[in-house]
Amino acid sequence: MTQLNTSKPTKHNPFNPITSLSRGTAILLLSTLALVNITACTNTKTANSPHQTTRSNPTSKIASAAEPPTKSNPSTTSKPVQPSQPSQKVPDHYQQAIDTATGAVIISNSAVSRDDWNLVANQWQTAINLLKGVPSSSRHYSIAQRKLTEYKAYLADAKLKATPQPSKPCSGDTNPAFFSVPIKGRTGGIPIVEISINDQPFDMLFDTGASKTLITRSMATVLQLPPIGIGRARIADGSVVTLPIALTESQEIDGRFRMDVPVAVAPAALEIGLLGQDFYQGYDVAIKEDIIEFRRRSSYRAVSRQKTRCLTETSPKYFTVPITRRNKGIPIVEVTFNNNYRFPMMFDTGATDTVITQNMAIKMGLKPVGITQVIVADGSASTFGVAFVKSQSIAGRLKKNTTVSIAPPGLEMGLLGQDFFEGYNYTIKQNVIEFYRQEQ
Repeated sequence: MTQLNTSKPTKHNPFNPITSLSRGTAILLLSTLALVNITACTNTKTANSPHQTTRSNPTSKIASAAEPPTKSNPSTTSKPVQPSQPSQKVPDHYQQAIDTATGAVIISNSAVSRDDWNLVANQWQTAINLLKGVPSSSRHYSIAQRKLTEYKAYLADAKLKATPQPSKPCSGDTNPAFFSVPIKGRTGGIPIVEISINDQPFDMLFDTGASKTLITRSMATVLQLPPIGIGRARIADGSVVTLPIALTESQEIDGRFRMDVPVAVAPAALEIGLLGQDFYQGYDVAIKEDIIEFRRRSSYRAVSRQKTRCLTETSPKYFTVPITRRNKGIPIVEVTFNNNYRFPMMFDTGATDTVITQNMAIKMGLKPVGITQVIVADGSASTFGVAFVKSQSIAGRLKKNTTVSIAPPGLEMGLLGQDFFEGYNYTIKQNVIEFYRQEQ
């Protein structure tokens, strides 16, 4: 029988239950550690998974809109993203001014009315304000300062053309710094424009070769203009013709008024009138494609006329005129012309038209607008000049826009003609003349 030696070390036996238990325990512990490690790794990946639902941050959206997305690096710890402040774009005042000025130029190329030019002026003012806002640090600052002067000149011109139209005066002319008229058409290359005569519109040729305004027979008929004399005019072939002269109360284009203007009446063959240089005297003229512009010359000085109040023609039923004295039995009365000039005149019932002396014409600044034939006391015909007066009055009787004949030198006192008291019966007494209006 063999005896075991317990002192001798034994070899490892894998089938030894004790030894196997210890090793199994170790393997179990290692497996548990590995499982814990795997679980930890799994938990880490789950925390960083893009599919996990989290609460969104509004500032992260602003940041992502401002910056392109970047790929996340799993091995790098993510840092919290700081929200970026949106940058404010500095306005380019210079470019805005250029754009606005371009718009002003475009509008001005087709501007016709004063409202159009008012819009142009507003555009230039806006452009100027924008140029003033260009900072000194801008690379456009120097050129902006130069353009300021340029734009201000354009603004002044636009404001001039946008000036409100003056109202019709009681007397005298209006001389606006600028006025214009559209071209309605052309005939033979000559512009056709519209002019208002005695508040009625007519088409006329804008003929720069015509020194005086010429109206047609039909225009004179429509306006009921009687001839007040005759005048001489040189026509295109160089010959001189005699034409009737009529007097218009007013002529107007775009606020340019001329009052008490004599015009020549053309022969029946003329179909359209001619606007003469006498209407736009003192103005520079620019004939464009669709419009004619008139700009008053700085050297132009309009004829100074004494201002008068607005007068209304009166025809009272009854009025009296004192007789100041008599000349060879003819009563002498005082007559007021143009609401300012008073002259003694003979009340001559044999005079058809009122006649004034040369001195009276000079004092009132009257110039003949034509000539007329007058039968004098000895029965012969004499040539007198014809002038226009704004008003003629005695007591309560006032007549507007009348013509008078200017006598040759030698007549010392004027004659009050029947044309003044037409429509009245009168009684000449010792010291007074009584007038009674005739009933229709």
